Amino acid sequence: MSSKRKPNGYWTKEKCQEVALLCNRKCDFEKKYKSAYTKSLNNGWIDEICYHMNITKEKCFKIASEYEYKTDFIRDNWNIYYVCCKNDWLYDVCKNLKLKQKPKKYWTFEKCKEEALKYKSKSEFQKKGKGAYTVSLKNKWLDKICTHMISGRKPNGYWCFEKCKEEALKYETKTDFLTKSKSAYSKSLSKKWIDEICKHMIVKGNHYKRCIYVFEFTNKIFYVGLTYNIHKRKDEHFRKGPVYNYYKKVNIKPKMIQLTDYINIEEAKIKEKYYLNKYLDDGWIMLNSNETGGIGGGKINKYSDEELQKEALKYKTRKEFMLKNSKMYNVAKKRKIIKDICKHMIYLNKPNGYWTFEKCKEESLKYNSIKDFKKYSSGAHYRCKVNNWLDIFFYERKWIINHTLS
Repeated sequence: MSSKRKPNGYWTKEKCQEVALLCNRKCDFEKKYKSAYTKSLNNGWIDEICYHMNITKEKCFKIASEYEYKTDFIRDNWNIYYVCCKNDWLYDVCKNLKLKQKPKKYWTFEKCKEEALKYKSKSEFQKKGKGAYTVSLKNKWLDKICTHMISGRKPNGYWCFEKCKEEALKYETKTDFLTKSKSAYSKSLSKKWIDEICKHMIVKGNHYKRCIYVFEFTNKIFYVGLTYNIHKRKDEHFRKGPVYNYYKKVNIKPKMIQLTDYINIEEAKIKEKYYLNKYLDDGWIMLNSNETGGIGGGKINKYSDEELQKEALKYKTRKEFMLKNSKMYNVAKKRKIIKDICKHMIYLNKPNGYWTFEKCKEESLKYNSIKDFKKYSSGAHYRCKVNNWLDIFFYERKWIINHTLS
């Protein structure tokens, strides 16, 4: 087997200089050719062979002249971009580079119409031609320039009783109906047809309701429990657990019976104990290994809407709410009531142009990762992302830490 390791004495000054010329930065040199970098450092050659890596204004001009667009220059040379920003050279270095962003008032009616012809639907137009779509929406041109497009939206009055019923027959539960056909479900709900057209559907419990069930074996062995989804629980029992283990042992398939409808949890706990004692009194042998009184699967959220509202009133801004009580903030967000309970809060929007390079850098120093930066300072994070500053701030800090410790 051939070894990739270089023989002793391989890294002469000339060979180190040769590979150093392939790199624009010392950190790249160290990363790609670590043994050559170490040899150069130990022999005191590092400054001499890395002389070309010192970034001057002339070098920035030379590299920028190879690009047509400013965004491409920044993307490929963020280290040089960082030096330009730090030394206030950016305007001079990039003044001859073009911007990919369209100039103001670029999107006229004719240009929007021309752009719209590239797409088959409004959703595709909105996604791939965002600038033209936004201007068209603002100027109320969409109906005129999108006449060729196929609309997936149903016309007004489409969802009559018969069509809603026909649509509902495709689904087994109300949850599936709501998720996969929201417009038909909403129409049925507003017209109060929902109970009639969903008669065929399987009823499920929820985080606050449970039903009682029992597994009966022909040899008078039983297992009683409660669940929020009887069909799911049946499948689980036949895959693992005491019912499955006993079934495999005696080779007798049990019969599952639903003893109650879906009722409140507290009532369900009492009913479960009642049925357990009833079977025991009738001479059955219990298979349950745990005591009754549990709530079955599915987590319960302890916070009511009123409690969430009361908690939100303690804070002046959403950010303060999120930082000081993230658990209740996330619960409110999931229930989609965050806007309602935060109506009293002040929105601290920064003025246009607030997030400069220096302010973004200062803000980024408060966080240890890009993820935290985005979570707790979304405005500064967005500005950094648009201007390609994220790598500059976080990579530079990581490089300094690594080299300070080494």
